[in-house]
Amino acid sequence: MVYGFLETDTYILCVVLHTASPPSEREWDDYMATIRTYDSVVPRVRTVVFTDGGGPNSSQRKKLNEFLGGRVTPVFLVSSSSVVRGITTALSWFNPQTKTASPDDVEGVFRHLGIPEGDREQLWTLVAQLNEKLGAELSSVRFPEKFAYLRNVPTESEREPPAGTRRAGRG
Repeated sequence: MVYGFLETDTYILCVVLHTASPPSEREWDDYMATIRTYDSVVPRVRTVVFTDGGGPNSSQRKKLNEFLGGRVTPVFLVSSSSVVRGITTALSWFNPQTKTASPDDVEGVFRHLGIPEGDREQLWTLVAQLNEKLGAELSSVRFPEKFAYLRNVPTESEREPPAGTRRAGRG
């Protein structure tokens, strides 16, 4: 499990990536500690979870629901897994704005969450960075054609300099 945030003046988007395995207790506790720092701005937070089947267990979901304390925030779980649909149902009992979507409809999810078109490249860059950090290609992450170039985004030091320029230390 890895996660990151895209913060703007109008919203905070939490992006989470899960493999087919559930998060460990340590991963979940770290995640909960991080989201607690957003306690005062929960109404601005939107969450997109890309998962190949893994998700929080019942005690982890309980911790999340206790944190939310009845507050609702839009959450989309992006997956093809029937297990994820069950997790979505369990989460929606406490947060009715929890929904599931197909990996083929992620752009629709972003539209539904009100993520402006102008923020999508930054969003997909975050997804690519998280995917790299996770160290696994998730089937639930399908880059739209116009952002496919972001897959396996090289680090700054790995990028070739623009034509006609030189990188420091190279002849």
